[in-house]
Amino acid sequence: MKLNEKALNFAIRAHEGQIEKTLPTMVVGNMLKRYGFDDNVVAAGYLYTVVENTDYTIDDIAHLFCNCGKVTSLLMTATEPNKNLSIEEQIKQKIKAIKDLPLNNKAVITAIEIAKLEKIIIDENNDELTNQKTYYEEIYDALAIDFNHPILKRLYVNIETVFYQHKQPRMNPKFLKLNAQIKELNILKDVLESFKPYIVEFTGTNRVGQVLLIDIITDFFKDNFKIKVANELDNPHKEHIADNQVLSKYEQSFLIAAEIEGKLLSEISDGHDILLVNEGIFNILIWMQRYYEQGGISREMLEKFLDYYQNDLSYLINYAVVSYDSAVIIGEKDHQKSNDALQSCISLLNGNSSIIDINNSSYQEIALKVLENLLPIMHSDYVDQLKLLLENKKQ
Repeated sequence: MKLNEKALNFAIRAHEGQIEKTLPTMVVGNMLKRYGFDDNVVAAGYLYTVVENTDYTIDDIAHLFCNCGKVTSLLMTATEPNKNLSIEEQIKQKIKAIKDLPLNNKAVITAIEIAKLEKIIIDENNDELTNQKTYYEEIYDALAIDFNHPILKRLYVNIETVFYQHKQPRMNPKFLKLNAQIKELNILKDVLESFKPYIVEFTGTNRVGQVLLIDIITDFFKDNFKIKVANELDNPHKEHIADNQVLSKYEQSFLIAAEIEGKLLSEISDGHDILLVNEGIFNILIWMQRYYEQGGISREMLEKFLDYYQNDLSYLINYAVVSYDSAVIIGEKDHQKSNDALQSCISLLNGNSSIIDINNSSYQEIALKVLENLLPIMHSDYVDQLKLLLENKKQ
C-alpha cells in the first residue's frame, strides 16, 4: 500500500470514520494529490487534522509511519503553533516561519488555508471573516516568496472572492445559496472520484422549453463540474424503427430504449461529472404508459416493460425533470392521459424527480426550482457514497 493511501486509511480510523471530521483532511490530501505533489506531501495533507483534532501526536505519527521524517517535518510546520501564546503571537510566529520554508511545506499550508476559506464560502459564515483579511494577505505574501505554483493561485482567487467580492451586489440570494451548495457538492465529488456521472434526464411535452432550461442549468454547474448535454439519444434509428410496419409499438419502444441504454452506457466512461439527457429512457417509459392508456398494450405488457427497465432507472438515471404544458392539466382528455403517464412514471424514481409547468414561470425561475430540489438529493447521494467509501477503507 502506498504511503498516501496508508495515511488516508489511518486518518479515517483516527476520526472514527465520521464524515464531518474526515472530510476536511480528505479535501486537503486530495487537493495536493490533484496538483501533482509526491506521496509524502499528500500523506501530510491527509494527516494534519489527526494531529490537531485527536490524541495522536507527531511523535505517534513518526512511529506509526516507520519514522518517516519527511511527513513529520511537513506536519510540524503545517499544524497550529504554540496555543499557549496569544492569537496575535501565534499568527506572527506562523507568518515568520512560513517565509523560509521549503516548497513542499508551503504547499501543505497553502492547501489547508484554501480548504478553510472554501469552507467559509460554502457556509456563508461572514462572522469568520472579521479581522481575517490582513491575516490571509500576510499568509499569502509569506507563501509567495520563492513559491510559484498553480495551487497558490487558487489561494489568491479565494482571498479575492472572500474579502473583495463578497460585498458586491450579485445574483438572486437563492442562487447564492445554491452556489454554496454546488461548491460543497464539488468537494464531495472530488473526494469520491466516482467514475459514473450523475445523470439527470429532462423529458415531457415542451421540447423548446427543455432546451432553454438545460442551457441555464448547464451554465450554473459548468464552473465546478465537468458537464455534458446528451441530445436525441434515440436517434438516428428512431425514425427507422418507428416506420417498421412489422414491429408492434411495444417492440419498437423496446428497441429504441435499448438504443438509448447503449448510448448512456457509452457516455458513463467519458469522464464527465454530470450528464444532462434531453429525452432518454424515462421518455420511452412515458410513451409506454401512454400506449397503455390508449389501449394499445395490455397492463401485463406495460408492467413487463417497466420491470425490465427498473434496474436501469436505479443505476443510470439519478434524477428526472418532467415538464408539461399548462394544457395537460386543464384541457382535453388526451392531455389528461398524458398527465397520468407523467404522474405514473415519476414514481419509479422514488421521489428523485421534479414536475414543472414550463409555461407558467420564467426559465430562470424554473431552473431555480429544479436546482433547489435536485441539489439536496445529489448531496444525499454523495454522502451515502462517501459513507460506503469510509466503511470500505476502515476494513
